[in-house]
Amino acid sequence: MERMVTEGVPNRFGVQRFGNKNNSHLIGKALVKAEWETVVRYMLTDDRLRKLYLSAYQAHLFNSVLEKRMPHLSKLLEGDIAVKHSNGAPFLVGDPAVEQPRADVFEISPSGPIFGYKMRMPIGDVLVLETSILADEGVRLEKFRKVVGIRLPGTRRPLRMPIQLHEVSAVDSGAGIRLSFTLPAGGYATVVVEELLATIQPSKGI
Repeated sequence: MERMVTEGVPNRFGVQRFGNKNNSHLIGKALVKAEWETVVRYMLTDDRLRKLYLSAYQAHLFNSVLEKRMPHLSKLLEGDIAVKHSNGAPFLVGDPAVEQPRADVFEISPSGPIFGYKMRMPIGDVLVLETSILADEGVRLEKFRKVVGIRLPGTRRPLRMPIQLHEVSAVDSGAGIRLSFTLPAGGYATVVVEELLATIQPSKGI
């Protein structure tokens, strides 16, 4: 230890830099050498990467549906699959007028698709909207049953998320703000910040 203090410690990159399979450098080498078949082989044999890419695509499709429902994310439509915030249980909305008061107090919310072969489908106009997103992408729902050896059961995700705000305070003499809040599992704090910034009008000259 004394020698390390006086002479220093080797400044090598740690194992985490090379991925959990210790092959990230091999993918980098193949990219540099433009050996595309090798790149594809490494990436398609890594379950973690495949799941990451597939999850990202499911998220992209969900966001596309959400944008179609903006800005009325609290409004229930006939044929919606609503989700209970207390336990995540989905159910079909038969009469929006009956269920809307529960949405108004954030007990339930309309949901969007995390597409998969077990996902509960809406009906009516909501089904048309969601399947139109797949059609725009040139993708069929049955393709989600098994992709490169990975099964995608799918689920429903609320179109909106509750936020528990704990603190909003000015910092740096008002030049910035500090936020403290709690989100449900699966929520992204960056989305909250993006939505907040979208509501702030920039000052002249900025």
